[in-house]
Amino acid sequence: INGGRGVVVCPESAVMRMRAGMVEVRIDGKPSPSEPNIVEKLMLAAQQDDLIADAFEYFGRADNWFDLYKTYEVIRAAIPGKANKLSAMEWMPSKLESRFTETANYYRHARAKPSQPLLSFEEAKKLLEDALKNWLVTAQSNNQSGSSAA
Repeated sequence: INGGRGVVVCPESAVMRMRAGMVEVRIDGKPSPSEPNIVEKLMLAAQQDDLIADAFEYFGRADNWFDLYKTYEVIRAAIPGKANKLSAMEWMPSKLESRFTETANYYRHARAKPSQPLLSFEEAKKLLEDALKNWLVTAQSNNQSGSSAA
């Protein structure tokens, strides 16, 4: 026992069963490196990238069409070049992107007769959630979202 704070176990070869609170594994006296979990990775990404932070802010409070569409605009802003459609990046199917934007504009602006069936708010939010996840996976694999961090 190390001052009542920790236990050092050095078995040759053993089968052990233990129950413990928080356990710290050390190799040669140094803590073993741990991979950040998904939440830690996303929080770090949001700290390093204004677009990701904005997307989290808008989507996190999206209980209306304005915040849902703002999330869409933030994701679009991360797309490099002139192909500013989520479908161009395969983050959302093209036909559904068209329905999403028409539906959001229908509810955010004058309610002109829509040219296609409108999405429910729940359908639109799920569609955008999937697009947000696709963007974040791409951003993580590229280690950037396409924006300049503050």
